[in-house]
Amino acid sequence: MLKTKNMITQLENMEQGEKITIIGFGEFGFIQTTQTRLHSIDIKENKYSNIGEKHIHLIHKPKHKRKHFRKDISNDTVILKGWFNIDTEKINFREYEQNGMTIKESYTTAFDRFPLKDFELLYEDEMVFSSIK
Repeated sequence: MLKTKNMITQLENMEQGEKITIIGFGEFGFIQTTQTRLHSIDIKENKYSNIGEKHIHLIHKPKHKRKHFRKDISNDTVILKGWFNIDTEKINFREYEQNGMTIKESYTTAFDRFPLKDFELLYEDEMVFSSIK
């Protein structure tokens, strides 16, 4: 709980329009990154929870887009300060040739948190927020 409060204060201290990189899972469970500009933070408390669970929503405008998007960053998300070009193909998949065919194979299973924990270690100085458990 204390860790969540510290991260919320870090997010609230960020300025509107600041460049950030969001690293998290896509729909199929592989790592994806989004370069975006922060618009605002929306924190809502779950009224059905007994422990006071909070949902943190990030309102942002992705690079090369015109409108704002809303993303729930409560689970399995890392936010870095600045824009980073991260090649997710090399993180998620390996390619090799066998019997004249090119095979693309995943390193990890879907929704595996270990690559996200590696991002926490690699970008420790630039990290603003992390909800990895």
